[in-house]
Amino acid sequence: MKTSQRRFIGVGILITAILAAAAFQIFGHGLIVVTEVHPITPPEMTAKNMDMAGGQIIDYSRVCFLTIIGIVGFIVALLPNQREKSDT
Repeated sequence: MKTSQRRFIGVGILITAILAAAAFQIFGHGLIVVTEVHPITPPEMTAKNMDMAGGQIIDYSRVCFLTIIGIVGFIVALLPNQREKSDT
């Protein structure tokens, strides 16, 4: 059974999106950042060592962008090959 070049490209796009997400999380700003102090805690409360519980900051623009790239790669990988050449 032959595997098409389109399937390799789709899987490559999907893997690239996953690796980019891991790189952003490990080396960059991070896709999801857990903070000790909630982002809307007033500075006066922070100065008194009080916070409104920890929070998470999610970078939705990067998450959405990488999700769209992953979905496109998945769709490209699953598309059937229309022009299969017969060996006969």
